[in-house]
Amino acid sequence: MTANTTRAEALVGVDIGGTFTDIVLVRPDGQVDVVKVRSTTDDYSVAIRDGIGELLARLDLPPETIGQLNHGTTVATNAVLEGKGARTALLTTEGFRDVLEIGRLQASRLYDLEYDKPPPLVQRQWRLEVRERVDGQGRVLVELDEQHATELLDKLAGAGIRALAVCLINSYVNPVHELALGRLVERHGGDFDVTLSHQLLQEIGEYERTSTAVVNSYVMPIVGNYLLNLDANLRDLGFAGTFSVMGSNGGLMEVGAAREKPALMIESGPAAGVVAAKALADSVGYGDLITFDMGGTTAKASTIENGAISYSPQLEVGGDMSFGNELLGAGGYPVRSNVIKLTEVGAGGGSCVWFDEAGGMHVGPQSAGSVPGPICYDRGGDEVTVTDANVVLGYLNERSIAGGTVDIDAGLARRAMEEKVAARLREPIEAAAHGVYLIAAANMMRAIKAVSVERGRNPRNFDLLAFGGNGPLFGAEIASAMGMPRVIVPQWAGVFSVVGLLGADVTHHHMLSMRESLTEMPSSSLRSIIAAARTNVREFFRQHEKQSIATDLSLSMRYVGQRFELDIPIHDEDDALDSITTDGIVAAFHAEHERTYGHHALDSEVELSGVRVVTVERRGLPFDAMRRQLSDSSGAAPAGEIRKAYFGRDIGYLSTTVLPDRSLLDPRGTRGPCVVEELDSTTLIPPDWTAQLDAAGNIIMTRAEATTSD
Repeated sequence: MTANTTRAEALVGVDIGGTFTDIVLVRPDGQVDVVKVRSTTDDYSVAIRDGIGELLARLDLPPETIGQLNHGTTVATNAVLEGKGARTALLTTEGFRDVLEIGRLQASRLYDLEYDKPPPLVQRQWRLEVRERVDGQGRVLVELDEQHATELLDKLAGAGIRALAVCLINSYVNPVHELALGRLVERHGGDFDVTLSHQLLQEIGEYERTSTAVVNSYVMPIVGNYLLNLDANLRDLGFAGTFSVMGSNGGLMEVGAAREKPALMIESGPAAGVVAAKALADSVGYGDLITFDMGGTTAKASTIENGAISYSPQLEVGGDMSFGNELLGAGGYPVRSNVIKLTEVGAGGGSCVWFDEAGGMHVGPQSAGSVPGPICYDRGGDEVTVTDANVVLGYLNERSIAGGTVDIDAGLARRAMEEKVAARLREPIEAAAHGVYLIAAANMMRAIKAVSVERGRNPRNFDLLAFGGNGPLFGAEIASAMGMPRVIVPQWAGVFSVVGLLGADVTHHHMLSMRESLTEMPSSSLRSIIAAARTNVREFFRQHEKQSIATDLSLSMRYVGQRFELDIPIHDEDDALDSITTDGIVAAFHAEHERTYGHHALDSEVELSGVRVVTVERRGLPFDAMRRQLSDSSGAAPAGEIRKAYFGRDIGYLSTTVLPDRSLLDPRGTRGPCVVEELDSTTLIPPDWTAQLDAAGNIIMTRAEATTSD
């Protein structure tokens, strides 16, 4: 996101959420135009087609103006969360059919005696064993029995299996039998979408490799059909440009790669927000950031530390959080891939309020989504949501939001809050609504703690970057509770993930897997291993007739006997590689282990489990190349409007200034309470906070010395 280019075509970024689909168009001169439309959950591509058509009509631009479309989607994630993936089978080595169900000895709820792991995505009757065996050095011990394998394929074809994962033991070292099974499937003619595990993941760990292959196959038909429908809808619109999809690692993938490896695009939309956060930090010069992205359905958190995005070698989809505690897991299905380390919890504007058997109030993770949506949308919703609470509290506009595209009925929200929540709590309506707000904030703090406290980081040393449609409404509350010094609300806060899509690079991720002790390894041997990884990547680019313009290298390391690796970055320049020593790399690992886990073991043996190489094929749009257009204030409050907002029992109702655009904030600092209503998001400045714009147009909120009373 640092290259500067002159463009003759417009760029479009599209991010699908559970409630809204965000579309941003950047004209050749850098002017930014935004539209938010309701997501069409039956077929998300319809909302994209209609939203782009609306934007082109508004700007009087022909479709051929668009040269590039970058897309972030949660279609793969939703297929797993909702259990709506394809009927899937697994072919594995004889004796290993239950690896998928045994998994690891982890439980995300350590003291819950009634905890059940999620059921495998492949039922046991469709986990079939083939006769073959390759040892850990890649030597063939038992040849593949192709006749038996063909009989198994006949059985699957007759059972209506749609997707097939193939994961054989030690195939990451020698994939000869997986390749043979792939050819057998082609000759068989069955209508299977097939994943060969070694083509997706060449790393040791049979459970993680099996789970990743199964998740990939499970969502492959769903994602494939979605991308085909989207491509058809775009072509019907007249779009003739290039179409790319965001991967979980923050880089763009070609559509063909996304169809073949959809597991690598889980969490693609949230990853884009972190990419935008790093670009903003680089552009403006911010220090360490915790990113907080809250939409209509979920809230996501990640970190930008020392100017770098935090990555993880694995995520879990379908659990309590996308990432949980690394020792306990998140209770989902592991996907082994280099991904941006973010944590996602089910807490958003559409999260529903409910009561347990003891009368305790909860918020989420169930969501009203875009259909029917919160009660205040007046579209048939009958469950009180966080958005309804924000309307009752006076934080959201009582007439409309999203630039006037979504009408609000405040009366419906108040009546529902009174009857469904306040009456049950025996509390005043405003106190009940504030309780909903605080519980939602507490839920979202789980995500922030997971990327900070649970990783040995003190959140007080970070600024909070709040974005998404609802993030700026909760930023100050969360920062106060966690002792964070500042809240930053970026430009285009409500569509900030789309900004990341537009600025994302086209990247390729490669892993050379191994198990080598570093204790006695000469530095020359370590340099040879790194050189071999670089050579493999160069050969990949030569075979695919591509060019690399930048490369990042890191070493995955751990203490012998550990399950979890830490990645230690190294510089890719030839002179820097020549200066690498084993002792220096091991010392860097000990230091990172101390920083992450609070301890290290200088006398323990350290092993190298892989060399990770990330290459950039093409740069994205520079952050500074996008110019802000003042928000369309249609439906927003007129400048200087005052309305009552409630800030808890100790403060009560206060007269609150409502501004239709951030540019109206006092350059010397606007003291809360204040609400800034823009097309894509609403920012709440509580009574004990002060806000002003920095030179780049971002809202900077800091705690005031004293609290104002009314």
